[in-house]
Amino acid sequence: MAPFNVPHMSVVDTTVGNYFILKGSHVLLSRLGLGRNPKVWDESNKFKPERWSITHNESHIDLSEAKGDVILARPLVAIAKLRLPPHVYPC
Repeated sequence: MAPFNVPHMSVVDTTVGNYFILKGSHVLLSRLGLGRNPKVWDESNKFKPERWSITHNESHIDLSEAKGDVILARPLVAIAKLRLPPHVYPC
């Protein structure tokens, strides 16, 4: 597993968590930082695979791969939800 997610690029000037991010900046997210944040997870340094069970509307999401490919057998749709306080997001 790579320590960071795939790089993203900011498409607008923005501020997240009191950090200013300039448009065009490359943004890297630490997988370890996200997965072991004690502000988010109880017992953040313990391996608890149930944290990562993927369900939506009480049903399991199929993450099986297509035969011979490195893609999912069924399309996966992501639904983003705001988690930080409203003042952090630009209007």
